[in-house]
Amino acid sequence: MRFGIGTYSLPRTIWAGEIDEEGLLALATDLGCDAVQFCENMPWTGRLTPPSGLVVETGTRGIDPEDLVRHLRWATQHDSGFVRLVVDQAEFEPSPSEVVTLLKPIVREYAEAGVRLCLENHDRFTSPVLKSIIDDLGEGAGVVIDSANSLGALEGLDQVVDNLGSACLNFHAKDVKAVRKPDLLGFDVIGTTCGEGQIDFPGILPRLANCVSVTLEQWVPAGFDDQGRELAGLKNGVTYLKGVMT
Repeated sequence: MRFGIGTYSLPRTIWAGEIDEEGLLALATDLGCDAVQFCENMPWTGRLTPPSGLVVETGTRGIDPEDLVRHLRWATQHDSGFVRLVVDQAEFEPSPSEVVTLLKPIVREYAEAGVRLCLENHDRFTSPVLKSIIDDLGEGAGVVIDSANSLGALEGLDQVVDNLGSACLNFHAKDVKAVRKPDLLGFDVIGTTCGEGQIDFPGILPRLANCVSVTLEQWVPAGFDDQGRELAGLKNGVTYLKGVMT
């Protein structure tokens, strides 16, 4: 498996305009990464040539055929093997059957090119529902598993991997911990530096037999020096995950 960072490794830094495409590529190189994943919070433009040995992976949100064909072209150009897709948009949350109907022609085009369109587990669809979508889409479809997103569907990571692990090509390694509220009435899920939370990365990664890429992501709580804490957490997380993967 190749290892890399992405635009959701430093989301607050990107929102603040403190890093651009070129800067993220340079940072990945400095950290000894194999890949950089550009998603909708800082889309890949195709203007830059990545440094030698660094694979550009791309991802997008929403079912726009022209956009997905553009990402297919980039996946072929950079030999990434997949494109990551979050189906939902604020104004459009299609049903499972609608997803299959809309994506099937596009997935067929991906399959012909030897690329997989990988749907990310992203809150709304449970892993059994997402598996049924992938099965219905057939060859050319796959999954991106985010280690924390399915908490929004009240699913733990073990269950997600049981259902989707064999179809997973890309794993978003995001560490979190559940903390009981001070009044004991409920929990908050808080992002942590990878290796400091409750996600069992050493136990999960060996179960992803078909995964080709691991991308470190972060949920850094808002507060003082957001950008500084993101970068420090990223560097520590890279060191931790590299140790887990060797």
